[in-house]
Amino acid sequence: MINETDPNKSPLSGSISAAKVDEALAAVTSRPDDDGRDVLAMDELSALRSEVARLRESATEVTAASGRLARTGAIALREDVEDRIRVRPLAAVAIAAVVGYVWGATR
Repeated sequence: MINETDPNKSPLSGSISAAKVDEALAAVTSRPDDDGRDVLAMDELSALRSEVARLRESATEVTAASGRLARTGAIALREDVEDRIRVRPLAAVAIAAVVGYVWGATR
């Protein structure tokens, strides 16, 4: 259960029941204006929907960019290791032998 007085707890960390969501949507779809008449807030709902769609697209773009960045970093690391092996092949063989020995000794 979410403690509403706890400032360290995120309000999004708990689960929101479908009834609460339906209740909130019902409150938003019909509201009184300054003259006391009920005005449909469909423009607000459509604006919120478009904002959610925009945020979804942004999240997709960030995810794709993160994947590309990770691949680029892995390729750069592999190329760096290959270059170091070419420059000092005996040191690379010695390091591999030590790592293999330690790994085999712990098994």
